[in-house]
Amino acid sequence: MIMTRLRFLCLIAALLSGAGCATGGGNDSRAATGEQGLLELVDESRRDYEAGRYSAARQKLERVLEQAPDDAGIHTRAANAAYREGRYEIAASHYTKALRLTDVPLPRVRYNLAMVRLSQAAAELGYLERGRDGEVLEKQMGDLLDALYRHTGRPAPVGLASGVDGKSGD
Repeated sequence: MIMTRLRFLCLIAALLSGAGCATGGGNDSRAATGEQGLLELVDESRRDYEAGRYSAARQKLERVLEQAPDDAGIHTRAANAAYREGRYEIAASHYTKALRLTDVPLPRVRYNLAMVRLSQAAAELGYLERGRDGEVLEKQMGDLLDALYRHTGRPAPVGLASGVDGKSGD
């Protein structure tokens, strides 16, 4: 957390100092106020997220991204908030941007993006399952998940397997 905040501060300082150089002069008080304002938005978004106000948190983080569009950490936080509010396309977009902005593997972000895609599929399947072929479709989805977990060599998490008892059926 401290390293993330330090990295964020360094990025903001670089952005603000670069803007001051480009204008040929320094408006140091404006730069300090801008940096402080962004830090306050990030802190407010954290409080909103912790209080379950995911939409407010995401909107604040997106305002920060207007000034710091290349911050993978802020994209990840915005994606987390979007996911919690059920805005899967927005979450997927932010996670994808976070992954593109860094050479670091970020396995947790990749996992979160996969969960977003599964949530999108589940929402779509929920709609389709209400149709006549719901049972057949549910079995096919369970078989697909079983095959996916067999292919990756990982055990299926409880509740994602085809069996009602949470076992993969192997």
